[in-house]
Amino acid sequence: QQARLKPVILDIVSEVKSGADFSDALKKYPHIFSELYTALVKIGESSGTLGQNLRRIAEFLEEEMDFKSNIISIVTYPSLIICVGFFTIFVLLKFVIPKLVGIFEEMDQALPLATSILVNFSNFFSQWWFFIFGLLAAAVIAFKYSLKNPRNRLNWDKAILSLPLLGAILTKIEVCRLTRTLSALLKNGVSLDTSLRVLTKTIGNLYFRQELNGVAQKIKEGSSFNGALKASNIFDPAFINVVTVGENSGTLEDVLEGLSVDYNKEINRGLKNFLNLLEPALILGVGLAVAFVVLSMLLPIFYMDLNF
Repeated sequence: QQARLKPVILDIVSEVKSGADFSDALKKYPHIFSELYTALVKIGESSGTLGQNLRRIAEFLEEEMDFKSNIISIVTYPSLIICVGFFTIFVLLKFVIPKLVGIFEEMDQALPLATSILVNFSNFFSQWWFFIFGLLAAAVIAFKYSLKNPRNRLNWDKAILSLPLLGAILTKIEVCRLTRTLSALLKNGVSLDTSLRVLTKTIGNLYFRQELNGVAQKIKEGSSFNGALKASNIFDPAFINVVTVGENSGTLEDVLEGLSVDYNKEINRGLKNFLNLLEPALILGVGLAVAFVVLSMLLPIFYMDLNF
């Protein structure tokens, strides 16, 4: 990472020494320095608060990294359960069951229905597993390719935010990022409409970005912030009420900062509650699948004992 950044830093230093503004030098690398980053740097240059703004950017990036690390740590265990479950079933179907099929054939007796279904599926999987995984990979690639279409991406992002339980958490994540970033911009003297214009380019979810664009457009037309929020379909009434209080009292940036802290706590609590429901379901699902495979393989032995 440092080796890749070295030529970028050297070029930025060269640009600044040549008389270019620091913010303009950063704009040459939009894949590294976002528009939000360069906007805060430019404001710092014009207002003489560059050092303060850089510290604010560092704090913002650190908070973002902590937030992502927290989410990763929360979802690691369920992901591990899914991977172990699929690996266990794959090994049983590909290697264990085919070896037991020969033993069943030597018994020369009718197999129980569950065992017969499992043996047939194992035979099919052993012969075509590469085709099955290839088909799944092709489906994933086709799906990702379809998301390059703006309309498909918009519909997908809207559907994600509409999911029960998880959709509410994902919406709060977007709102949390919005409030934290918007607060930082407003505290640095950026106007509300300019801040929203910058923010719309940093939002990953297209549906959320579309709604935020609508909010920015209404503010540009003269609407109040809370009035523009009320016209959208993404912000809940409690959020709008708090923003209204902040807007009327002239403390909008402080209110937004407080909201980001509250939303961060709600997100962590919501994710933990969601995973508390998901983890037992995953363990139960994987356990039932493995139990079905094991019992199906033991049934012929039980039948053989009964016949004797």
